[in-house]
Amino acid sequence: MKSLLLALVVCTVVCPTLSHAQPSLKNGVFEANTFTSIDTAVSSGWEMYSQRNEIRPRFFISDYPNLGGKGCLGISGNSNGSKNGCWQTLISNISEGLYYRFDASYTSQNVAFPHYQVLALLDCHDGSDKHVGQPEFVPVGVRSGDWQKVDGVFNAPEGVAAVCTQLFLRFCDQGTVWWDDIKLEQVSAPPKRIVRVGTVNCYLRDNSPSMESVDEFCRVADEAGDKGCDIACLGEGVNLVGVKGAAYADIAVPIPGSTTEKLGEVAK
Repeated sequence: MKSLLLALVVCTVVCPTLSHAQPSLKNGVFEANTFTSIDTAVSSGWEMYSQRNEIRPRFFISDYPNLGGKGCLGISGNSNGSKNGCWQTLISNISEGLYYRFDASYTSQNVAFPHYQVLALLDCHDGSDKHVGQPEFVPVGVRSGDWQKVDGVFNAPEGVAAVCTQLFLRFCDQGTVWWDDIKLEQVSAPPKRIVRVGTVNCYLRDNSPSMESVDEFCRVADEAGDKGCDIACLGEGVNLVGVKGAAYADIAVPIPGSTTEKLGEVAK
């Protein structure tokens, strides 16, 4: 069965004005893979960012691990599950309408849910440092040993002049992440392809257990995939449909849990 995208988790991140040196694309490329100290990272355009001091994680530069160049960018939860912050840099010389590939790699320790707790985000700005377009979450790529790559190709929106690159660790009290081998480069436009999108309209009229409702939605999603659908959009509360007399609180389940595991298997 073809892979399906079943759900999208959205988070909003604000990228403030960076006050130090601003790196730029040179000959269409920006690369960062050598980090010797916090002072040199900051002087070259990196900033340690959190929305409030109360949730600021611990930032550091570490010699090891690394992917060849000296050092890497580190973030630690510092024994507090509310910590949420990123290393970020604002890269100029971005042109609207062109395509850019971003990739970076990270390795982590004591991070239970990396898809949620370790993120790379691209946030575009115009010449006056106002946001343009929508933030882009960089997809997870291939894994090589202990290192996980994130990479993707993005189309620069109208009015863009710079892109804020943000590398996060969030809500992970005992976790530590090390970021390295960061690159943004201009690339050719990817080939166009048709994406087939479908919605799942499924309603169980009998009084059924919650997981039977989930199973039925999964069956219909599988059917959509067999018919060539790339993205199947499910309704809200799939584990409540058909369960008479129940409220959302009655059928609430942990995340991750049996429901997310089942939906995840369908999406593969």
